[in-house]
Amino acid sequence: LFRSPEGLLTHMLKIDRLLIPFDLHSSLNIVYGIQIAFALRSRIEFLHVLPVSSGFFGIPHRTSAIGSAPNDPRVSERRAIERRLSEHLHRFGLYGLSHTLSIRHGPPAPVILDHIRATQPDLVVLDVGGMLGIQGIRSGKSALLIIEESDVPVISVRPVPDPSSGFHGPPSGGALRSDGVFALRRILAPVNPAPSARESVHYAGAVAHALNAELHL
Repeated sequence: LFRSPEGLLTHMLKIDRLLIPFDLHSSLNIVYGIQIAFALRSRIEFLHVLPVSSGFFGIPHRTSAIGSAPNDPRVSERRAIERRLSEHLHRFGLYGLSHTLSIRHGPPAPVILDHIRATQPDLVVLDVGGMLGIQGIRSGKSALLIIEESDVPVISVRPVPDPSSGFHGPPSGGALRSDGVFALRRILAPVNPAPSARESVHYAGAVAHALNAELHL
């Protein structure tokens, strides 16, 4: 058991940009991502992937051109989607935090991996439980694919605890605290002789140090 061992901090990494994939059921990865961003003064890109099963095809990336005609159904639907997602995110307390929202369309895991490769965030904060809330995701297989194939470090957040833990998601009409009660207190960093594993320990150590969390190797 280590608590931010100084030996891991000699090569402290600067984590400037976080990527947080999410949907309207996401909670703990948003909470922990916000904590990390505040502690490290990082910027967050929130990424929502509309699955193929949704009725709206062809929705472009936020930075892509989209029809500007007031009657373009793509414009109105996109705005409605962005409004719902933004309302969900602001329940977690984003005030004073630099953040953006991107929306993509397609199979969640491949789309998220493509986005990671294209944007190269410093860290991904991933919900490995009900991520994106569609069939096949709850098994964790898509989250595992992202963890295995991502070329940037990933912090995987376990599913929301069972009801006996006292956590039931964001309180109605209020903001879910991103500090204190649901603080990120313990980080597990699996290690092996590979250079990539040693690098992951440096990232885990940077987060643990910033949040005064326990680091388990």
